[in-house]
Amino acid sequence: PCLVLTNGTDPVLKRLHQIDTLAAQPNQIAFRVSIDYPDEARHDAGRGAGSFVKSWQGLRALQQRGFKVSVARQIDKDEDSQSIEAQFRALFEQHDLPVDMTIVGFPDLLTPGAHPEGPHITEHCMTAYHTEKTRQAFMCAFSKMVIKKNGRMRVYACTLVDDDESYDLGGTLAESLDKRIILHHHRCYSCFAFGSSCSEIDT
Repeated sequence: PCLVLTNGTDPVLKRLHQIDTLAAQPNQIAFRVSIDYPDEARHDAGRGAGSFVKSWQGLRALQQRGFKVSVARQIDKDEDSQSIEAQFRALFEQHDLPVDMTIVGFPDLLTPGAHPEGPHITEHCMTAYHTEKTRQAFMCAFSKMVIKKNGRMRVYACTLVDDDESYDLGGTLAESLDKRIILHHHRCYSCFAFGSSCSEIDT
């Protein structure tokens, strides 16, 4: 199975004819579209003018083609999560999308390249504060991220750490399986503490 993370904008909208060929593939392909906020002006302030409208167009086009789709959003400190989710679900209905579609929230993970000091997640942390079942739910326990970087395919431990070369696990999935992952990135702690996950694959 493969989960594609996207903004749902021009890279998707201009390649729908190519994406159509993926629908009949034997392995499941799903798409998660980043829509930071249910407010157009606030979303576009971070993503660029017109991004909000295009993201909804891309999300709807992918869903119409039979792909499983979901939304990633930003979590504000001290937000009213129920109210925010209700606003998103109203937008789902407005765009003729399933009202019960998955919404995945992420805390402020800072900009790529930011490396504030933070706790390193040790084996003791994992065994003391997580069960075997919750440990298995961490994306880095069972998945990898494949990206094209400087014209080459690279495999990283997860979607949140591609700004740290120590998480570059090689050029192939087979090569990446031989590498041990150390959870020292500040986003590893966010994942550990808040339960964020970029994966929707059942483990």
